[in-house]
Amino acid sequence: MPTAKKRELLMELRKGQLQELVQAYYRVRGWNREGIPTPETLKRIGLWPFLNEQVRSRIMEITA
Repeated sequence: MPTAKKRELLMELRKGQLQELVQAYYRVRGWNREGIPTPETLKRIGLWPFLNEQVRSRIMEITA
């Protein structure tokens, strides 16, 4: 197998591994798959009361 092809396959593998690590990090932080904090996380850290109703609704939509 040519070196360029090996390099390409390795990069694909590593990109997949990186995505898995990012998703694990998001879960631990209490964020959704796009990295947006869930309402539960915002409540836990005390930021929920500072958000207006429009922002709260949007976050609920995005994280549902």
